[in-house]
Parts: sequence; C-alpha cells; structure tokens
Amino acid sequence: MIPAPIQLRDLWPLAPDHLDDAGWGWLYREAGAGYVAPEAVRVREEDADALAEAADVLYDLLVETLDDVIAADRLATLGLPERTHRLVRHTWEDERHWHVLSRFDLSGGLDATAPKLLELNADTPTMLPETAIVQWALLKANLLDEASQFNLVYERLVDTLRHWRGLWPDLAPHLAAVYAAASDEDAANAQVVAEAAREAGFTVAHALPIDALTVSPGEGVFVEHDGAWTRLDFVYKFVPWEWIVDDEPELFDLLEGLILDDLVAVANPPYALALQSKALLADAWERTPGHPYLLEAHRTPFASPEGTVEKVILGREGANVRIIAPDGQVLADVDGAYADQPRIWQAYHPLPQDAQGRSYQAGVFFSGEASGLGIRRGSLVLDNGAEFVAHLVE
Repeated sequence: MIPAPIQLRDLWPLAPDHLDDAGWGWLYREAGAGYVAPEAVRVREEDADALAEAADVLYDLLVETLDDVIAADRLATLGLPERTHRLVRHTWEDERHWHVLSRFDLSGGLDATAPKLLELNADTPTMLPETAIVQWALLKANLLDEASQFNLVYERLVDTLRHWRGLWPDLAPHLAAVYAAASDEDAANAQVVAEAAREAGFTVAHALPIDALTVSPGEGVFVEHDGAWTRLDFVYKFVPWEWIVDDEPELFDLLEGLILDDLVAVANPPYALALQSKALLADAWERTPGHPYLLEAHRTPFASPEGTVEKVILGREGANVRIIAPDGQVLADVDGAYADQPRIWQAYHPLPQDAQGRSYQAGVFFSGEASGLGIRRGSLVLDNGAEFVAHLVE
C-alpha cells in the first residue's frame, strides 16, 4: 500500500485555564505543555483499530519470547545487569508482580500502512500526561468531540492499578509514585499515576522524588510528612531499574530484599527491564521471522532493502541511534550516554511524514490491553526534543 502523507487539522493552542477548569492545571505548568503542537493528526478509524490490534498482539508475542529466554537461562543475552537476574526471574514467576503500564513505539499505522514495532518502553513509559489528559483537553477546548480519540489511557490505568492492589490483599493500599528529583517531566507523569491510584482505591497516594523515601531492611518503605511516618507498600517508579542498579546499588539491594520478602510491590516490576531490552526484538524475530508487526532484527549487522538502524539495547530517548542506508551512507547519527552498550541492528522503516517533511511516530500505551495513542513528531530520529501532537479519529 502506498503511504499517504500525514494529514493535520489546525487547533487553537491549549491555554492553562482550560486544564484548570478540568482540575489538571498543575499538569500544564509542571509538564511544560507548551511543546504540544497546535494541530491534530487526522487518523482514520481503521488505522486506530490497527494500532490497537498491533499493540495487543505484540505484547503477547514479547511475553512469550521472554518466557522462552528465561526458561533457557539466557537473561545475560538481553544485556541486563547480572545483579538483576534473580529479581527478574522471581517477579516473572510470581504473577502478583503486575506489569502496570508500557508504551509501544511504532512506525507506520498513521498513514494507511501496517504498524511496525520499533521498541517497547516497558519500564518507565513517559508521555503519560500529554496522552491521557492534555490531548483530550485540547479537543475539548476546540469544541471538538473529545471522545473522537483512541484515548482510554487514564481509565485503563485506574483499572490496572485497582487490579494490582487486589493482588496484594495483605499489603496496605498506600502508594508512592516516585521520580528523579531533577525531572519535572517525570514529576508530572508521577502525579497522573498518583491521581489514578486514588481513584483505584488506594487510601494514600503520593507523588514524590525517590530520595524522599526511607527504605528500611526487613520493614518496608516509608515517607515522613509533618512529623509522622507512613509506610508505603506499593511503589510505582519513573526511575529506570538499570539507573538504580548503577547509581544507587544500595537502594537496589534494599528493594530486592523487600520484594523477595513480599513487603513491598514495585511497578513496573524488574522483569519490565527484560521486556524493554531491544535485544528481545532480535529474539522475537528469530522466534517468528516475517511476523507482520515486527521488523527484521539481529545482533549483528545485516543488509536490508531500506537500510538498517543500529541501536543500543538499553538506550533511551533516541540516544546512540544510527540510521544506515543500503549503500552504507549514514543518514542520522545521534550521540548519547550509552555508547558502551551492546547493540542490535533492525531493518529501517521510515516514519510517516507530513507535507513539510516532518516525521511522526505513534506511541500506543498498553495497560492490560491497548489503551490509547500519543504521537510525537520531529526529524528522522525522535529524541527528547520532539513535539507532541494530538490526534483526531475520523
């Protein structure tokens, strides 16, 4: 099928008082929502359905692939720090450790072509406030039907948090949504999770920087507020597992002990790091070569008609990505902090573009099932400076 250019509809920009009226004004201020484009991508209903179906199928496929990897004792091939292996296996085998939220990044799907998996953000999926709340408010502020979106992210998150709470009846329904203190973006993501947790029946739900927690071996996780200590038996984190291992190894050891002793439940669980490893994409291709939603991927360079993309296996935000044309020409080369990591090579699948040559990437959130669509746009490789664009299903 010949790709169709991305079609846009102009919108009035979202003003802070629009979110204030809905009770989400803090989100606009803390998330820096000025990067939200004053436009919406016009998405056909059948394309929205195809994106949802792709996420549902791909999640099952990656779970089955990881199950094979763990059964074969091959976690080391995913590039996970060795000290995480025990906890990854433990949480994988105990279904109470629920995978609450993830986001599939897909190429295609917005331009009447089949979606193709680029990667799964399984551990700390961000872009939650703008997808769940801001784009909804943007349609409402423009007097459009806010239901004309593939956007049940917040509702599904509430349902999944309620389910997670029910898996641990012996734990108090007290939750901390934690983030790195320097990240305003992650703070906004954490506040959405905390608000959803309150709706899901958690009697205590705080959004806190991770260093506000006190972790006591053999006892639990605590926070002090107004001179009183509260034990928090559920932790939802926007700090990547590998960062905790590398930067706060003592904290990782403390959390490991509490998790093994069933004294705290953490989402996303440690096995989310294995689902996030891009090396799993090579395993998935080897397991189901030619799958319609997968791009060919290997641990060594290979030739592909459109070219290949070289990626580090635990990189983030487009860092350390190279796009290589079939003739060897480097089309894009992004620096980053992950240059010493192992790599995979994936067939290049160009992102759909609009008439101005801007590239668009579909992000489909998954919370028990495909839950909603968020779109980013930028250049060939989308990094942390990409814009967020709302969508309108027609």
